[in-house]
Amino acid sequence: MPIGRLKPEQQRRFLAYLDGLPEHERPVYGLTGSKGSSSWTMFRPIAATTTIAALFFADRVVFSQETWGKGSTEVPIADIAGIEVKQSVLDSKVRFRLADGGKIVLNDVMKKASQPLSAYGAMGMAAFDPSRLSDVAMLYFYRACDMAMDLPEGLLSGA
Repeated sequence: MPIGRLKPEQQRRFLAYLDGLPEHERPVYGLTGSKGSSSWTMFRPIAATTTIAALFFADRVVFSQETWGKGSTEVPIADIAGIEVKQSVLDSKVRFRLADGGKIVLNDVMKKASQPLSAYGAMGMAAFDPSRLSDVAMLYFYRACDMAMDLPEGLLSGA
């Protein structure tokens, strides 16, 4: 798992792999966060959290749990009434408001990984254009895909 950022050649390999997937199976953006209490809380014991990968596709968002056997939840894009990003000093909290009044909240999202979501309301899917993504956002997109899709071994090394 790369740390810090993907090198330009690694980004090209990753994006080329995604471009080779059928359109329905090709995510356009993704990030990771946690479900449960924030792990950054300083004044109380850290509560158990579950890592969640959120992958955006053209027609849906898939929330996939890291915990084995927990599966995933798909939400049609049309059912997402809004996305709110609240940034703190260290990270962000992302709240997906659903059309039925429900919500899905991700804590501990890296600030730069959440920036495309801040632009989503005004720009739609264009906010996820790879040319607009920071190195950190691209890294977390890769991590979310690797967690939820089980990317091929050696993808970034060209093996």
